[in-house]
Amino acid sequence: MGKILEAFANAELHADEVEKQSSEYDEIWGKICDLTDELEEKLNEEEQKLLRNLINTISDENNCYAQDKFIRGYCLGARMIMEVLSEQDTLFYGKEK
Repeated sequence: MGKILEAFANAELHADEVEKQSSEYDEIWGKICDLTDELEEKLNEEEQKLLRNLINTISDENNCYAQDKFIRGYCLGARMIMEVLSEQDTLFYGKEK
């Protein structure tokens, strides 16, 4: 069996993790942290709790979107492979469907 299929079967394939983030991502993440810290300093305890709830809810929505996008892309890739394989006989001279 292939290495990817083995990892997938053993729940060792982590397609949702990125090993190295881009410098653009790092810059944006730093800005988010700075703005969050700055805003939390200006808010009282109740407002800070509301902000954390908002951030967590936005994060949950982003995770749902990312999961849906991954699944859609995976399905699209599988359909492309099926299409290519269904037409493979036409790639050889003298073999027509």
